[in-house]
This record gives sequence, C-alpha cells and structure tokens, in this order.
Amino acid sequence: MDCKYKLPSRLPNDLQSLLHYWQNRQTQLGHLPSWADVNLMDLYAIAPRIFVADRTEKRSGSIRYRWRYWGTKLTTFVGADLTGKYLDDTHDSAANEAAFGHYEWVLQTRRPHYFNNHVSVIGARTPHWSYERLIVPLEGKTVRSGHILGVYVSEDERRLSNPDEKSVY
Repeated sequence: MDCKYKLPSRLPNDLQSLLHYWQNRQTQLGHLPSWADVNLMDLYAIAPRIFVADRTEKRSGSIRYRWRYWGTKLTTFVGADLTGKYLDDTHDSAANEAAFGHYEWVLQTRRPHYFNNHVSVIGARTPHWSYERLIVPLEGKTVRSGHILGVYVSEDERRLSNPDEKSVY
C-alpha cells in the first residue's frame, strides 16, 4: 500500500464521524453503501461540512465529477456554492488533477482517503484555504458510475470564525 493513502491514527472529530458512519453502514449492509443507503439526517452534526460528488462518464470515455451536494459551512467559508457545478469548472488545473486522482483511487480501491492540503476555488471569496479532508466511496448504479462522500475541516475557517479560539483538533 502506498503510504500517502494511509489514514492517520487520529482524525479530527468530523472526519472520524464520517468514517465511523461509513464503516457501520458497510457492516450493516454487507457491501459498499450507495448514495441511496446514506441518510444525511444520520450525519446531521457534520452535514454542513459534507460534500457529495457524482462520477459521470460520457460515451466518449471522458470522466467528470459533479457536486451533487455542497454543505452550507463549505459554501460560507469558500464563498461559493458548488452544488451542481463540475470539479473541473471550479478548481484550478492542479487541484482538479489531484482531486480527480484521489476520487478515482477511492472508487477503484473502495477504501477511504485522507488528505490535508490547501485549495484554490475559482471565483471564491477565499481564494486559498488549508484543510483536512476524508473521502469515502459510494457504490453507483453502474460500473461506470459512483459517488464520493467527503467532509472537510479547516483550521483557517475556525480562525476566521473564532479568532480567539484555540484549535479543537
């Protein structure tokens, strides 16, 4: 296994909540959950930080990811609601390439992926922000489809919202 895809021993609470939920759903169902198997009300506490990306493939073979859901906290912090938009339209080429690679890896391996970095969102109020992210795969209706369920936490967001607050990690 490539070390860069290993989950850290300690995740921020919101990321840990998503991981536990996904693992429990997988155990309950006996297979990888699909989007239909996810109840956002079960994730109410972290739903504002969640995103869902749908994998779409055209007959030509080109693959794109479209944001099905972009949580309100993400919208507030980034300054843009990405719901309904495509990854390659909202991120610069480097961020698009990295995210695309991670999303494809998750769907192929059927394993979670942790990442910490900074991102640039085109046209957003906050052009660069640092974050930690966990993504998990969701089964699609066909072999060519699938979904990515993820959650972001950002120390930048916490500092902007609560400048006197110490880190909660």
